[in-house]
Amino acid sequence: MAQSYIPAGTDVICTEMTGGVPAQLGLTREAKVLYGKEKKPLLNTCDKKLSCSLQCRIKQTFFSGLGGLLIGLAAGALVVAFVIATAGAGAAVVGAAAAIATTATNVAFAASMALFVGGAASYGAAATYKYLANECDDSLTGEWGMFHGKAKIEGHNALLEPSMLTCSKGGVVTLVMDHAKALELAQMISKTNNEISNVNAWSKIKQGFIGNVSNALLAGFQGQAAGSAIAVIIGSGLSVYFYCTSDVENFRDSNVRKQNSYAKSALEKDDDQTSMKTDHSVLTSSDGITVGSVSGGGLVGAGTEVVATVTIRNDELAKESMKQNENALKYILAGNEEAAEGAYRKAGELMGKQQGVNLNSFKEIFTGRTRVFKYNVHNGAFIGAGLAIGVLGAMWNNHIEWGDNKEENLLYKSMIDKIKKARKNNKTKTSILANSL
Repeated sequence: MAQSYIPAGTDVICTEMTGGVPAQLGLTREAKVLYGKEKKPLLNTCDKKLSCSLQCRIKQTFFSGLGGLLIGLAAGALVVAFVIATAGAGAAVVGAAAAIATTATNVAFAASMALFVGGAASYGAAATYKYLANECDDSLTGEWGMFHGKAKIEGHNALLEPSMLTCSKGGVVTLVMDHAKALELAQMISKTNNEISNVNAWSKIKQGFIGNVSNALLAGFQGQAAGSAIAVIIGSGLSVYFYCTSDVENFRDSNVRKQNSYAKSALEKDDDQTSMKTDHSVLTSSDGITVGSVSGGGLVGAGTEVVATVTIRNDELAKESMKQNENALKYILAGNEEAAEGAYRKAGELMGKQQGVNLNSFKEIFTGRTRVFKYNVHNGAFIGAGLAIGVLGAMWNNHIEWGDNKEENLLYKSMIDKIKKARKNNKTKTSILANSL
C-alpha cells in the first residue's frame, strides 16, 4: 500500500507520554525540499526534534514508586512503634527492659517520620520531572526505523507514515497524520500511563508496609524491642538501596524494559504474534523488599537486647552508687561515721555488680536465651523466626509484584493495540506518496 511522505509539523505521540496532547515533529537542519502551498519541508531521518515535552512516565514512575515504598515502610514503622509500646506495657516490663522499649519506640517513630518525609520528597521529584523537565530532548539521540529504504531527501532516507523513533529513554514515537486522531490517542495513552504509574506506586506502598510490619511480629515479644527498631532502620535502608540499584537501568526496572521492548516489536511487526510475559519467579530482584531486609530482625533483635540490657543496667547501678556516695557525704557532715562507712560499702557493692560487654556477651546472640513472658526462649529460635518471617514476607511481596505487573502489562498491551488499530485505519495522507519502499 502506498505510504505518504511526512511534512514538518506532523503530530507525534509516544508510548510513554503522560501530557495528554501530541507534539509536532520539527527539523534539526535547514531544509530545501518543500511541500505544498505552505512550503513545508519534507522530513528525513535526521529530523528528531519534538516541539514540546510529552511528559515521559518512566522517571516519574520510578520516583513515585520510590515514594510509595517509603510511605509503606513509614506506615509499617509506625506499627512497629505501636507494638513495641503496647507490648512493653502489657508485659509489665521494668528496669532496663522498660528503658529499651521506650527508646526503641522513639527510634521506630523517628524512622517512620523520616521515611514519610522521604516519600513526600520522592513524590515531589516525580512531579518535577512531569512538569519541568523536557525529557523528550532525548529523542535527538534516538534512531528512526521503518523509513523509506531507497528514496532520500537531501541525502538522508525519507520518513513515511509507519516510521518510528525509538527514544533512548525507552519510548516509541510514532507519527499521526490526522490531528484529531493524534489528540484522541495522546489522551488515551496518557490516561493509561498514569493508571500504570498509580498501580506501581500502590504496589510499592503495600510491599513497604508488609516489610516493616514483619518486624512488628518480633517487636511483640518481650526483649525484642530494640532489635525490631534497629531492624526497621536496617531493613528500610536495604529496601530503598535495592529498589534504587537492583534491576534498574536508566530508571527502568525489568518489567518497564519488557513493556518498552514489547511496544517496539508490536508496532514494527503490526501483528498479533508479539507477547509480553510477566515473571513470577520465587524471588525477583525488583521486589523492593528482600529477604535480608527483614530476616536480620531475629539476629539483630537477640544481639541488641543483650548489649542494650547490659549497658542500661550498668547505668542504673552507677546512678544508685552515686546516690550512696552522696548519702555517705551527708553522714560525714553530720558526724555519723558508721553510717557513712555503710553507705560507701553499699556504693562499692553496686559498682561491683556491673557487667562488661565482652565476647561472652556476643556469644549469647547465638547460644543465650531471651525472656519471653514466662519462658526463656533460645535465641536461635528468634533467629530462625526472623529468617522465616523474612522469607514469607519477601514471597508475599513477590506475589504482589507479579500481580501488579500483570495488571500493568494488560493495560499497556491494550494501549498498544489501540495505537496499532489507529495506524492501520489512517486515511489522512499527503499528495506525495511512495508506492515502492
